Amino acid sequence: MEPFGAKLTRHFAPLKSVIALFLGFAAGFVELRAAAQTQEVQTAAVETLSSASDASGAELATGPKTYRSRHVLLHTDVGDEPASELLKRLEATLGYASRYWRRPAKGMLECYVAKHVDAWPADALPHPLARLAISRIGGVTTTLPGLNRAKGSARPICYARAEDGIPEHEIVHAYCLASFGRCGPTWYKEGMAELARLGGDRRPDVRCPAEYIEFFRTQPPRTIASIVHQGETTAGISRSLREVASQLEQADQSQDALVHWTESHAEEVTKALDAYRWNWALCHFLAHNENYAREFRRLGRALLEGREANFDATYADVQQQMEFEFRQFVQHVDVGLRADLCRWDWGTPCQKLRGSEECEKRILAHRGYQASGVALQAGARYAYRCRNAACAPRSQIGPKEQTTLGEYPLEAAILSDRQLGEPFILQRRGTFVANSTGPMYVRLHGKWTDIGDVRGAIHLVVGAAKLEDAELIAREKPAESIETPSVTTH
Repeated sequence: MEPFGAKLTRHFAPLKSVIALFLGFAAGFVELRAAAQTQEVQTAAVETLSSASDASGAELATGPKTYRSRHVLLHTDVGDEPASELLKRLEATLGYASRYWRRPAKGMLECYVAKHVDAWPADALPHPLARLAISRIGGVTTTLPGLNRAKGSARPICYARAEDGIPEHEIVHAYCLASFGRCGPTWYKEGMAELARLGGDRRPDVRCPAEYIEFFRTQPPRTIASIVHQGETTAGISRSLREVASQLEQADQSQDALVHWTESHAEEVTKALDAYRWNWALCHFLAHNENYAREFRRLGRALLEGREANFDATYADVQQQMEFEFRQFVQHVDVGLRADLCRWDWGTPCQKLRGSEECEKRILAHRGYQASGVALQAGARYAYRCRNAACAPRSQIGPKEQTTLGEYPLEAAILSDRQLGEPFILQRRGTFVANSTGPMYVRLHGKWTDIGDVRGAIHLVVGAAKLEDAELIAREKPAESIETPSVTTH
């Protein structure tokens, strides 16, 4: 929920003069329940500036208390201990942002985080639409007036519901506004805020909520181009807020904005949330795929600094490969899936075998599909063998603990006409007939969420089947295929 730079006044001027404030807000979240990831940070000394609770520190239901850490001024009703934990998470998120974008957080970032916003006094929030934004949208971020955003000197204010992850998402927007004066295009600002919220800033494995996984399993796939060029996905929310503000202006300005929030307005929030999920998927994929991560980081920095930057131009030479890998990432997305497993060896040549030639490749157990070095011919029979296999889960690796290839067969697939064929299993040795023409790629067989934790390597040798392979051919069973939807490069 990006900010849009409208001006905020702490003294309630006539509503007409401040309507514009919320019209450019990006959408919040709808019941996001993913646990925010924490990392070790220096414990922030929490200073209680004002109190609206009893001496026991019980959960607040009458209004906010104010707390402070190094970079955050927090107004919240969650209670002392939860507020302290929230400050730690917000500082951890700011630490990631500072390291990733290589610019420290500027000044104090002010946050209003409400668990029972309906119980807050009317003057506890600095804008008449803030209560609506927290309770019906989830979170928004804006800036105070009189500051130069272009020079990165804006002072942002966050409003967020006290649900796991929403304040962390908003603090990323606040950091970008304070440090750069902008947040970038919608797909980037929302995708990166979600990336930080879901812990993808520190690790390549997916840790999104279960509803995200279900969403991607039930939605038709989208291309990267459609996500990047989708435009302002929060326009519907801006329109909804404009309508509410207009109705408040015509009515008694003391009237609660919630009275004018309708089901159609709520639907706009849901649409925005769906777009956020795709934004997150793209940013997580690009940030952790070595084929594209370096350029992605440079592109993002340029977008935040207001320099000329173009996504299509940045990835013009690898657009088809990138779309192929992203489609694979979304197809297999699950909690624990490492985005770097979807990285392909496009630069490794695969050549046709001549005569008795053989090709040997070392296949790393913890990688995704890797080039076998062999380009297959449809209808031709090939013999293979695997040797020097030494693979084991990382947690089991020790001087006397090692599993064998028998537990970890290889999985092979042929890439033909920009489409990945049906995968099949390679055991210790055997033969197979290629069902299409194209380079063969292989990986350790297993769940995508598991193979990233396996260590070791397998040496795969592939050659044309010979007379001495007759015994293998006689014993050969039909290739064991794997029920996996095909992936295309478009």
